[in-house]
Amino acid sequence: MKSFSQRMIEAVNRAIDAGVFYQDDFVQFVLEAMGGADCAPVLVADIKVADSPEAFQRNREARLALEAKISALPRGSYALLRAIGANQREFISTFVSDGSGELGIGKSFEVVNTVPTGSEIVASMMRHEIFLCRKRVEEERAIAADRQAVIEHGLHVGAEYKTRLQISAKTFTGVVIDAIEDGTLQLKLRMRGSSKRWTTKMGAVSFLHGLARGEAMMSAEERAAEVRTTPAPDDAAQEASLFTFGR
Repeated sequence: MKSFSQRMIEAVNRAIDAGVFYQDDFVQFVLEAMGGADCAPVLVADIKVADSPEAFQRNREARLALEAKISALPRGSYALLRAIGANQREFISTFVSDGSGELGIGKSFEVVNTVPTGSEIVASMMRHEIFLCRKRVEEERAIAADRQAVIEHGLHVGAEYKTRLQISAKTFTGVVIDAIEDGTLQLKLRMRGSSKRWTTKMGAVSFLHGLARGEAMMSAEERAAEVRTTPAPDDAAQEASLFTFGR
């Protein structure tokens, strides 16, 4: 699993707390909070090869050698591999070290006589890292919120809720918590008038929000109608699975 610097993690948390949403704005916020790029670009190699079917194997070997060399170098070290076609059009592949023994995500450019700068390559790597770091932090926050919701609301295995819960365009009228793991609930659901049973997983926070919406829905309908459908006999209940919901 990819690791991130403490500076980036702290900046990502600040961006989330500030409510920055769009990714371009998010990246800019994080980079400013970090004080700019956390490494300087260093060009290690600039190799030109012929872009032709006859040179395919040789070019592949050159690419693998560059990947191995660059990944072992300090963060920000990069190389260019220029494949030059018969019409002199260049396809430039970039290789940049993320400093952990792996290649970072840089850019590939198909250009004519234009070479990406080291700053552009490092910026591309950092944009991708910020995207991944944001995803990781948001997932960790969601798990923490789900764990806390389980404790605060006393959610426990065997708890039954006779209210409405909408999932995947279906409206269920009864829910039982079958299992709880790391803030995620394994649910068994039923629908009025059907002997079929469904199972799904849902984060605790999403589950509680769904219950609140379901209770509001029931109150409105009960005020508008007095007649309810009589449940069908619960014979030979069938089970079906829904997708994991929440987080």
